[in-house]
Amino acid sequence: MSELQNDTSSKQTKYYIKSLLYYLPISAILIFVDQLTKYLVSSNMEEHTSIVVWDGVFEIYFLRNPFASFNFGQSFPQVFYGIVITFSIIFIAVLIYFMLRVPPTKEFRLLQVILILFFAGTIGNFIDRVLYHSVIDFFYFKAINFPVFNVADIFVVVGAALFIFAFFFKNKMFEKLFPDKKKKEEAEAAAQEEKTDMENSAVDNKADLADSADDKADSTDSTDDKADKEEN
Repeated sequence: MSELQNDTSSKQTKYYIKSLLYYLPISAILIFVDQLTKYLVSSNMEEHTSIVVWDGVFEIYFLRNPFASFNFGQSFPQVFYGIVITFSIIFIAVLIYFMLRVPPTKEFRLLQVILILFFAGTIGNFIDRVLYHSVIDFFYFKAINFPVFNVADIFVVVGAALFIFAFFFKNKMFEKLFPDKKKKEEAEAAAQEEKTDMENSAVDNKADLADSADDKADSTDSTDDKADKEEN
């Protein structure tokens, strides 16, 4: 029993390591890109200055944002900062849990991409909030006066859009990952019933073979008796 438990534990450990080795390198690259762009902006621009990319439409506008994505939470900044930090920690923990739960196979590739985008985006902005108590934003669509955002925000938004798409159009993926308890029980019962039928069928076949062997033996004995009579 102990050996079986150790074997199971070893397999789970290898599975977790494989999952982390799949997620973490890609996430690290995305986080690096986010932090690099923020560094380039903050080290080469003064806050509240801009570089026009498309006059009247789009520009790089350096802003230190103490709030959430797209300046959400401006009405209660101090309280909101604590809420955002707490929520970020919880969300990161949840993401890690699902990273370990979702199999690193092609079947769940879309969900893996979603988790990586959410993880990289959340960590990217979390680093800023912990180190600077604010997030560096710089993408600004002036034509529509859209709130200033950054690369990490893009990761989160794209991840959210993909999640909505997957939820409505790839729901079989979620069903396999989180099977309905009733359906799971029904499937297990059906599998058990099929197994029982196969076992019963094997027993019946064995009995039929035994009966056939007996009949053959009886037929041989009858033939031998008939031969003996003919000789007499």
